[in-house]
Amino acid sequence: MFEHRTALAGRLQPRPASPATSALIVGEVSGFALLQVSAFLDSVGELDRIVRRVLGASLPQRVGSTGRSPDHHIFKVGPEQFWVVGPQDAWIASLQDGVPREIGSTVSLSHGRTRLFIDGVSSRAALSRGIALDLHPEVFRPDAYALTDLQHTPVLLHRTGQHRYELYVLRTYAVWVWEWLTDAVLPFGYAVAPAAASASKGHTDRE
Repeated sequence: MFEHRTALAGRLQPRPASPATSALIVGEVSGFALLQVSAFLDSVGELDRIVRRVLGASLPQRVGSTGRSPDHHIFKVGPEQFWVVGPQDAWIASLQDGVPREIGSTVSLSHGRTRLFIDGVSSRAALSRGIALDLHPEVFRPDAYALTDLQHTPVLLHRTGQHRYELYVLRTYAVWVWEWLTDAVLPFGYAVAPAAASASKGHTDRE
């Protein structure tokens, strides 16, 4: 397997936290796997049974709802098309081997996406500067996600905690989105976190 190299090499310089109460933390999540799983129109039920057997999670029924197990998130990104996100371990080969060609297909997107995060009480205000979504806590609830644009750049935005949001960005646009993000959080004060491995079992929100 090819070694994964961050698209943000040289840009994730540590930055100490600001004393401001509105200060934010931004950074990159590493050590995750992203697998796109697709089914033929009449094979979604069979694909769901395969995913439940391998991961212990059901496929979500609509865009915006999330299927999940303790270690995985499943996003519906299109008709009969899903993203499965989890740690880099044996589940990837098990799911790839478990989906026969007459049912559907699997494609690894791990090296084609960069996963960024923003965390802190002002994260919603910062993201609202570039994302035209209603991010009110009663509308965009924890574990909700959306396929949207950040200043005309496609991203998948996932709310993973009370104040934490993660953005899946095409590797091609990772540097641009990172520069936008660090500019958006500048008025609030921010720190850059060291690259951290994926941890699906509950993110810790900052108070």
